[in-house]
Amino acid sequence: PYLEPSACPNQIYTVEKGDSLYQIAGQKLGPDANYSQVNNYVKQIADLNNISNVNHIDPGQQLELPAPDEHKTAATQTEQEGKDGLQR
Repeated sequence: PYLEPSACPNQIYTVEKGDSLYQIAGQKLGPDANYSQVNNYVKQIADLNNISNVNHIDPGQQLELPAPDEHKTAATQTEQEGKDGLQR
């Protein structure tokens, strides 16, 4: 399911058994997100929550998720940098 943005800048998500940062990021970004956007958002979640191993989160752990527009801006910026690099 797609996680709706809340009124507060960052959302708190409680990890459930079987969750992964990649799954959470995919749900938050929605079905149109590409691999690069999901990876970028996973990194943002990890950085925001001081997670050193993105493949290890625990059920019951509470994660702060970046505000909806933050991940889109960063993903777009990363993609643009990649495009610029290829054009040179």
